[in-house]
Amino acid sequence: MAVVRRKCFISYHHADQEAVDQFVKDFDHEHDTFIARGLGAEMPGDVIQSTNSDYIMRRIREKFLGGSTVTIVLMGRCTWARRYVDWELQSSLRHGGNTTPNGLLGIKLPSFGGFPPRFDNNLSSDWPAVDC
Repeated sequence: MAVVRRKCFISYHHADQEAVDQFVKDFDHEHDTFIARGLGAEMPGDVIQSTNSDYIMRRIREKFLGGSTVTIVLMGRCTWARRYVDWELQSSLRHGGNTTPNGLLGIKLPSFGGFPPRFDNNLSSDWPAVDC
């Protein structure tokens, strides 16, 4: 039987690029766990050149979220404060039209500095976060 790999959008702060590259190498390239999508060094696509947040979120959905079903947020020291991470999460969770929201998975990197507010707002008291 063929292994089905989900397309996962990876959201992160570029200061954590080394840890993100290792994560993608380990779980996409070596273990074939998922297919990585996102904005970054190893992922295809151009950077969105705009200051209009609605335009940026629309382009994120059109160019990077298409076909993905899960958004993985790799959280380092300053991830919580990054506007692109917020826009990526908002785009991932958006309902309506032809848009189906992605599942959301947060992974704390060793340099973890706090949850991004939009991620924190989506933590459910019914499903407590687990520290391992």
